[in-house]
Amino acid sequence: MEGYNISVIGKSGVGKSSLLNYLFGEIKADVGVGKPVTLEGFHLKKGSISGNEVNIYDSWGLEAGKEETWRQKFKKFQKEKQQEEDVKKWLHTVIYCISGEGKRIEDFEIRTIKAIQQEKLKPVIVITKGDSRGAKKFSEDVDLILGVETILINNVEKTKGFGAFKTVSEPFGKKELVKKIKFSTSESLADRIKHLFDTKIASKKKALKKRLCKTLEYELEKCSFLGFASKENLDKIQRSLNKTVKSENRVFSNELLKIATEAKQFYKDTIVNSVEVDLGSDLKYSLGLEEQKKDNPEVILANIVANAGLIALIPVTLIPSVIFFILDKIAPTVMNKIPMYSSKEVLRVFKDQLLPEKRTGKILI
Repeated sequence: MEGYNISVIGKSGVGKSSLLNYLFGEIKADVGVGKPVTLEGFHLKKGSISGNEVNIYDSWGLEAGKEETWRQKFKKFQKEKQQEEDVKKWLHTVIYCISGEGKRIEDFEIRTIKAIQQEKLKPVIVITKGDSRGAKKFSEDVDLILGVETILINNVEKTKGFGAFKTVSEPFGKKELVKKIKFSTSESLADRIKHLFDTKIASKKKALKKRLCKTLEYELEKCSFLGFASKENLDKIQRSLNKTVKSENRVFSNELLKIATEAKQFYKDTIVNSVEVDLGSDLKYSLGLEEQKKDNPEVILANIVANAGLIALIPVTLIPSVIFFILDKIAPTVMNKIPMYSSKEVLRVFKDQLLPEKRTGKILI
């Protein structure tokens, strides 16, 4: 589905449907006076605004005491949109409508707007019925309360007074609103891509840790001799782990780059320069050999003899002689092959290194 995806929300009777019709330049939604006319849910209205394809989701009105139910449904709605890999299907921004006839913005509305901001969306705050008496002052008050710049809108032409005192208020604010929508969408995009990438990177690293641990367990089981592994074999395993991380990093970086590139193509005003992700930057996946104290050959060979069950066949007084004989006659030719590291300890050190989470990765946008 092409175009910007926008949700129009606000209390019942603030003029959401009238605003929608004003934006599209044609009747797209039923209009009522001070009563809910939009059924519960988010209803798609397709059209064009200033030459751009736009999909507006008209929502049912917010009501005091029911805002938590509304927020939960909105959160579910936007989450479903955000899970899409295609950025064109995301919910790109929200227009929050407040009536210019009101005396104040209600607490539950402030809570709702803040909840939307926490979803990495930059809501556009519109003061409808902007030709009402006091609407401009009210708009300025809302600016201060929310810390954002609101937009005054008058949706329809209105005639006031009679005879010589008759005045006509023309619709206004559409051009400013369209500009604000584009800017808000662009800002939201940058925040939401970063948020999406952070989430994906954290998830990918978690999966990669499991894979590395399983790979190490498997490789140690293959090469260990009576619970010990040679440095030669461990070096080979380390190279294999490095290769796995590089391969995963290459595939994953291409995945994220595809999302960023599509975003750049869709939002002409948003520049996504590059995406650099290094999954191994803070993943300590070395075997930690330098941290493991090396046993001397005599101790290791004694362990091998004991583990092999040969100890029962050799008189206790002869054990040292047997060990030194083995070292004397065999060690010079097979010293590099002698198991020097406990496989169990290598795995323990390796897993301990992978536990800390310091960063989620390096992202440049």
